[in-house]
Parts: sequence; C-alpha cells; structure tokens
Amino acid sequence: ELIFELGDMDYKHEINITYKTISNPDNKSIQLELENFDGNYDWDIENVEGSEEWITYYDLYRSPEQSYGIFNSDTDGDASLISIPYEIRGTRPAVRFWHRYNTEANVDGGLVEISVDGGPFERVPREKFIRNTYNTTLAYSTLAETGVFAFSGNSGGDWAGTLEGPWIDSYIDLSDYNGQTLTFKFRFVCNETGKPNGIYTGWYIDDFELLDLFNYSAQACIIAENG
Repeated sequence: ELIFELGDMDYKHEINITYKTISNPDNKSIQLELENFDGNYDWDIENVEGSEEWITYYDLYRSPEQSYGIFNSDTDGDASLISIPYEIRGTRPAVRFWHRYNTEANVDGGLVEISVDGGPFERVPREKFIRNTYNTTLAYSTLAETGVFAFSGNSGGDWAGTLEGPWIDSYIDLSDYNGQTLTFKFRFVCNETGKPNGIYTGWYIDDFELLDLFNYSAQACIIAENG
C-alpha cells in the first residue's frame, strides 16, 4: 500500500504523482504470434470505395524494414487490411498492434473489426481495449452513423520531414474468444471534406502480436478529511 499526503488543495487544482515499482522479472507476457510485415505474409486487402489502398511502406515503420499503411485523401474511401485467421489461446489472450495516424480529425479515421470463426465482421467496442483505445468519434457524414469510435486526428511526430514520431501500442482483450478463431480487420474510412497536412497522411500499422498477457492491476483511492 502506498499513501501520498497531498495537504490542502485548491478547487480544480491538479497534482501529478509518478512512482516506480519493482516486479518479478519472470512475470511477463508470452508472445504467441507476430506479424511485422517484413517477410512473407498472407494478409489481404479490401477496397470497398475509393482509389486508396493499403500498401507497404519502406520509409515509415516501427521495426525495420516496413509497415502497412493507407493514405488519407480528400475523397470518399473505405478500405481494409485483413489478417489471416488466428486461433485464440492462452490464460489471458490479447492482441497488441503498434500504429501511427495523421487524419482529418473527427472525420477520417481507423477502426478495428473482428470475425469469429469465419462469421461477419463486427467492430471492436471501445471497452474491449485494455490500453490506448479509440480516441474520438467520427462525424456522421463519414459512415452515415453517429457515435462511431475510431482513431482519428494526429498521433504525434513529424509527417513531412524526418517522419520520426511515437508509435502507439493498443491492446485488445480477447478472453471472450478463447478457443475460437479470429480474423482481424483494420478498416480506414474517409470522406471528401478535406485531408490533414503532411507528406504522409492516413493510418499505419506495424508489429501485430497475439499475446498470452500478464499484467498488473491497481486501484487509487482519494480520501479527504471532510469527505
């Protein structure tokens, strides 16, 4: 148990607390599958609308030598990167993928869908993400729906010169699908209202992993003398 004495605080005042803990090095996640798009792979692409498609990029990646990405144009588009089927197993199965995005904020964006045992694709809901879930919702004009969560806007970094910038690792809990076969779809949608700045725009995926996840959970409780 850790206790931090904060003293008196003004209304709406914030304090950031950073601390480190030591854990058993034997407690770690186990990598079950890895696709880094650098060798032979059997993933597929699907183009429902528009001229832009998912392609490999050799100058924008997390791990050498390439990633998969799609350009964010100012035209209507709906295109997907589709994985091979994977058997889900483990004590706490999860998927982790690394990505960057530079899209027209709240209009164009990427979402993840899954197919169970060859069935129809369904969107992964926001609450299934363990870490780094969808950051916003898309405008009605993109999919003719309201409240569609997606990765949209700018994930940070340089998109015009060095192309350096952070890659985000998003985790999805797959415990409900243990023993089943899943196919993953990374779907990018956009419309003709505009596009973001930068030489590189769109959504980029690298280092897709299936894990038997080990993680620690913690709770924080704030107590005031006056309740």
